[in-house]
Amino acid sequence: MALLEQTLDGKSFLPLSEISLSSAHTLHPKSVNPCHDLVALFRPLTVAEVTANQPHVPPFLRARIAQQLAKERLDSYLPSMAKGKQREDHPEQKMRVGLWRAISGVHVWDVDIAGECVVGMAWSLDGLYLSLILRVAQSDAETSSLRLIHLSVQDGSLVHTVPLAVDAATANEIVSLDMEWCESKAEWPKDAKGSAAMIIDSIPQPNPIEHFQIPERNNPMAVYNKKKATSTSSNEPHRLLQSFPSTLDSHPPHVLCIPSLSLSFLAGAFPLATRKSLPFRHEGFIAILQEPLRRSDMLVARTATRARLYCDTIVKGLEACWTVWRKGIMEELSDRLGDLERCAADAGLSRDAAMADMLRLLVTGRSGDAVGQLIGGKLTDGILTKWMAAHDECVDYIHETLCYSIFPATERLLLLLDELRGWSMYESAFDLNLGIGDVRDCIEWAKYLAVRVMDMDKELIAEADNFREFAKWLKYEISRATLHDPDELAEAQIPKHDVAATAAYLDMLSDNSSGVTSCFLVDSERLASKWAAPQLPKGPEPQRPLAHVVRDLLSSLGSDSSAHAKFDYTSADEPLSKTPFKQDESSMMEESIIDLTVESDVSGNVKPEAISTRAAGEDPLWAIADVMLAKVEQLLSHSVKERDHPISNTSTLQTSDADEMFAKRVTEDENVYSVKHIPNTRYLDVTASFPTGSTARTFSLPNRGRIAGIDFFDDEEIVMILRIEGGDSGADTLYLATIQLLDLRMLEDNVPNGETQIEALPISRSRRIGTIRRSSSTITMSLALNGRKGRRFACVGLPHGPASGPGDQEGTHYVGVFDMDENEDANEEDRAEQGEEASREQHSAKGSEYEMDVD
Repeated sequence: MALLEQTLDGKSFLPLSEISLSSAHTLHPKSVNPCHDLVALFRPLTVAEVTANQPHVPPFLRARIAQQLAKERLDSYLPSMAKGKQREDHPEQKMRVGLWRAISGVHVWDVDIAGECVVGMAWSLDGLYLSLILRVAQSDAETSSLRLIHLSVQDGSLVHTVPLAVDAATANEIVSLDMEWCESKAEWPKDAKGSAAMIIDSIPQPNPIEHFQIPERNNPMAVYNKKKATSTSSNEPHRLLQSFPSTLDSHPPHVLCIPSLSLSFLAGAFPLATRKSLPFRHEGFIAILQEPLRRSDMLVARTATRARLYCDTIVKGLEACWTVWRKGIMEELSDRLGDLERCAADAGLSRDAAMADMLRLLVTGRSGDAVGQLIGGKLTDGILTKWMAAHDECVDYIHETLCYSIFPATERLLLLLDELRGWSMYESAFDLNLGIGDVRDCIEWAKYLAVRVMDMDKELIAEADNFREFAKWLKYEISRATLHDPDELAEAQIPKHDVAATAAYLDMLSDNSSGVTSCFLVDSERLASKWAAPQLPKGPEPQRPLAHVVRDLLSSLGSDSSAHAKFDYTSADEPLSKTPFKQDESSMMEESIIDLTVESDVSGNVKPEAISTRAAGEDPLWAIADVMLAKVEQLLSHSVKERDHPISNTSTLQTSDADEMFAKRVTEDENVYSVKHIPNTRYLDVTASFPTGSTARTFSLPNRGRIAGIDFFDDEEIVMILRIEGGDSGADTLYLATIQLLDLRMLEDNVPNGETQIEALPISRSRRIGTIRRSSSTITMSLALNGRKGRRFACVGLPHGPASGPGDQEGTHYVGVFDMDENEDANEEDRAEQGEEASREQHSAKGSEYEMDVD
């Protein structure tokens, strides 16, 4: 035992850096980035820190703010500050995730995310994404749910969110989950000729949504300032699509496995199976899948990624159009109508009476005092010119966004959905969980959205033309009221406006529920019911077989049943029903996304009212898009069938509870190692299973020693933190030590199976890393390792630095980084040998010079 304690006083592992933290953080066992010298830490935010970043809203303003925000967006998307006092009584809990450079200790970024605690962490194999499993409290503040999120290593931005299907009771009990990124030997399948992906790649992509800078309404010179739209192409998806099934950028396709929950996600975000996890094993530091990926799963995952891209364009485009319409057009129009109401109030009239007076001025050329006070008074030629220019800019932006961004994205989404419909019909070839009825429902909603987008563009252009005529009329009336030069007055008195278009625009102003406004505004009745669910408009009846038409025609002519009973009308349709597709659904011949089926009479003439029946819907675009997104997301989330394979139990680290430390490893040569240590004991149990047999060992720890942390470094070593009591000094000493797995392999033939022998802990390398107060027995030390070749280092989290701190607190205030490939002992020996060689060279050089002088 004395020899063991002497072995601990080595100088292995070269110290690289020290990360000092101002507050307590948590160092997760998988905090170290596998490809870069980075380490991620996290801590919960206090209530004061959470509320400090939120604006204070007085109670008497909450209802008004909620009503205003509800008009801007759907009520279900309102911020938490406008939803009443529930958020004040139960403030939202957040976690702060930070990134540091391991070699230099420099802080990189911080990001705040919603969640009670982090129960799982893993880095992607390329080190570009940080995956976290968070426990998030629900609105009732009593139940919780689990959420998988992916953060970008560049700036910590949220890339994707996946809600995990775990019941509330299980989510509340989970403390720690193992999560592993696994490498697959598969490659993404190439696009087949004629596929939707190849067609989409061969045509221009939809224009990215650009941010439109609305001209300042209070600046009279804003009309002369040419403000170009700037692109807002960002990798961060819209908040409504953060849980949309898709894949992260992964080449080749890696898989994120959560064995404890029996879940697997292709490229980190697309669910592969709903109840079973893919098995994997380890080759060195990297986990390798033991089961190949199916081609159909990768095809539908890549289709879902493309669908998410186009859905993101649709949602961002609709939101941009709505913002420009509300702030650029409706607010300016509201100001002008407010001027009219004030003029009408001064004259003792109502708004309706003032609008009627405006119409009388258009028809007869005479008006009352209210309209006379407005035209030429509050509404001048300069204000009208600025109004016209701002209106034209906003209309042009909305038109370009609808025609060159939203509609092309919807077309490409329809191509993808049509390909999914083909896959659903050939179930034996693709083996996907796609219902033909569900796919057709998504196609119908996408077609409905495309038609409504084009209808809105037509309404926008027509309303813009009416506004131009209305503005010409106002300019004509202003010139009549303000000009005094006879020549200018004669030129201005020539009317150039269209009376019918001007009257149509005045009629629209009197009723805001018509025109383009109906596509955006949310009235109070729908707000009270949180959007009445939109319904698909009833389309034309499908074409009937010719036999049915002839039968009905003969019946209408009054012929008896025997006259046409001898004809077998059903036999002509019988071959059409014998298709290789599903028997409960129609064949592909009966429906296509480009098939325009219209109702016709017996003579073959198309009824004109049946052509535009689909465009008769009046649902707002946001309501249609919400329903379509929900249906497409539901379809793609359950598109993969479950597999028949055993649940994997090869996780690298599993923390069952605080009463036991346990780690397990499956190596490349199919050897299985597991270590277990119960706190407050002096024994470490090691079990090794080899292809030729198995063995179990119990090792004794040094005197007054116990293990504070343990994990597998790679297929060669086990790394542990040893805590040795310091006797009367009142402080315990911490050591970083390793055990070679080769020493455990040598024990295979020494002891028969089933027997247990207690031996001294075979420590191969060690180093003293610090001290800790003996009173802090409940404080645990964290250990995070990176066993990849070329970046083999360890991070040790302590309550304070190597020197004794003022007091121990729960959490990590200091992180020490050690190079696991370099030994300080070896470096000192190398430096001593280099010094001896240099001195010998100097002596030999002096001797040669002396001999030359003698000669």
